[in-house]
Amino acid sequence: MKKFPVNSKLISKLTKDLTFSCEKAKRELNWNPKVYQITFNMMYYISYFFINIYFKWIFFCKKFKIFDNPNSRSSHSEITVRGAGVIIPLISLFSGNVFLEKHKLYLFGLFLVGIISFIDDIKSLPNKIRIVFHFFAVLLFVFNFQYFDLPGVYIILLLFLFLGVINAVNFMDGINGISGFYGIVFLNSIIIQNNYFHSDFEFKYSLNIIIALSAFLTFNFRKNAICFLGDVGSISLAYVFLFFISDSLRFSNSSEIFIFLFLYGLDTGYTILFRVLKKENIFTPHRLHLYQLFVNEKRYSPLFVSTLNVYGENRRIDTLYD
Repeated sequence: MKKFPVNSKLISKLTKDLTFSCEKAKRELNWNPKVYQITFNMMYYISYFFINIYFKWIFFCKKFKIFDNPNSRSSHSEITVRGAGVIIPLISLFSGNVFLEKHKLYLFGLFLVGIISFIDDIKSLPNKIRIVFHFFAVLLFVFNFQYFDLPGVYIILLLFLFLGVINAVNFMDGINGISGFYGIVFLNSIIIQNNYFHSDFEFKYSLNIIIALSAFLTFNFRKNAICFLGDVGSISLAYVFLFFISDSLRFSNSSEIFIFLFLYGLDTGYTILFRVLKKENIFTPHRLHLYQLFVNEKRYSPLFVSTLNVYGENRRIDTLYD
């Protein structure tokens, strides 16, 4: 009978030189395991903190009946807690005194859109009121980054561009997981991009949002979501996107950064063009976004569509740095 090829003697021979000591790595690679351990522990406790906040928010919404009721345009069929994205404006308060002092106007604008969007989540507001608040928030954004040094035409174009981004991100928040995953991909890409150009980067702020979105996905990325970001989350997230794009432009002066919003531009551009060709009012509610067509018409799983969209966007951004 042939002996089994692996025995205790052979295993002993293969493993006698193995060691769990990290002295060689410390000596030759200057590796410091304490740094990674501290970072991991921080991320663990921050994630635990955010998950607890989401739980408390879910109980709060159930008590005060802050729900998203499905309608003819919805991709979900069950009543779901909304407004979990309220955490996004609040994260800025934990980003350090230097950040708070440096970006006061941005933070004021962020809370402005956050508050009006939260009210809109509870009780639907007229479009005119929301647009006025969004305009003032974008105006504060322009002051924060001193865009008024630009020619007047460029400022007007920027205002419309920023308003367009806010609405495009809000429109895309329609299926489970897509905004959470896209936010993580976007912020990771921003971190990579800023490593190429400068070190004066709000890393702590971006990392806190990434962890908060990761915790949110445990409640949202499932067949029947437990909670949604709501307008307060998607619009605040769009405002955060604009912040990091503008912050990066101060150093890179490269329009390449706008490619990070390609998915939103593609979907919004397609939808507007399609409705114009059909001679429809582009401001009325509809179900013609690309993701809605895949989910509602082609009957693909919302989780599959979210994953496919974000994976494609991640691969496309990766090619920029290959």
